[in-house]
Amino acid sequence: MQANPHNPQHRKLDGILEYYTEAAAAFPFTLPDGYTFPVDPGYYDRPEDGPYWSEIVTANRIFWYWEFANVDAARTALSHGDNEAATAYFDVIRDGYLSAAFPNNYAGDIPSKWYDNMHGAMRDGDFDSYDNLMHNPFPWEPPAG
Repeated sequence: MQANPHNPQHRKLDGILEYYTEAAAAFPFTLPDGYTFPVDPGYYDRPEDGPYWSEIVTANRIFWYWEFANVDAARTALSHGDNEAATAYFDVIRDGYLSAAFPNNYAGDIPSKWYDNMHGAMRDGDFDSYDNLMHNPFPWEPPAG
């Protein structure tokens, strides 16, 4: 599967790396202390990886990393007994879901409902679904196979 050269959202690797750098710097929400967007998102210069270089996928990964960092910080705060800090991280995530930065790729889904489904239990201290729902999208690794 190769990037479509006629699709303006698919760029050569150097173009998407430039887009990533600019988009990460312009992301409207700050990361928790101790987290930064990676300088290198881990993209590879292989034709079969081209579709994964699209602006949409890269913007989604930036949001997912920000979300991952905040959930991870909330989980750490809870493990130290700091419920107030954990709640603040989940409030920030909720604000992100309700903002234009949220990559709502599923037409018709209400962002607040999406947030509740993703984070309702974690907000209450139940992280059983954490491993299934949260991941660090950087560095990106090509699909196996």
